[in-house]
Amino acid sequence: MREGDGTSSGTFTDKAWAIWEPLIEAVRPRGKTPSHDPRRTIAVIFWRHENGAKWRSIPAELGPWWRAAQFFIRRSLLIAARRGKGLTQATLAERLGKPQSYVAKYETGERRIDVIEFLDITTAIGLDAADILASLLEDH
Repeated sequence: MREGDGTSSGTFTDKAWAIWEPLIEAVRPRGKTPSHDPRRTIAVIFWRHENGAKWRSIPAELGPWWRAAQFFIRRSLLIAARRGKGLTQATLAERLGKPQSYVAKYETGERRIDVIEFLDITTAIGLDAADILASLLEDH
């Protein structure tokens, strides 16, 4: 992280985190699974962005690369796509023939989805699954 931005060595200073934490908490979905050190996870995402690194290149001392990757991918791809299409969780769930809690659980990470479910979700949102998979593979 850069000097003067409130971060260093992949961590947020207390002052910087005091600004970011309420913003993150305001939009963080509430699930049964507690968050795993969101301060560290967000700092790793910032580190990756600033360094242009692949997920697996994140230094081990910054925490598990896969946790930050899952958090980022889950939030940025399917949630952003759903919201970008103006769909609520309930509307998407209806298109999938599932209860709203199904969408909420995979979006919060409480439930994982398999490949067939991923294809169903992307189709229901109106996305090209192949394009999304190609973008994910670029980072591995």
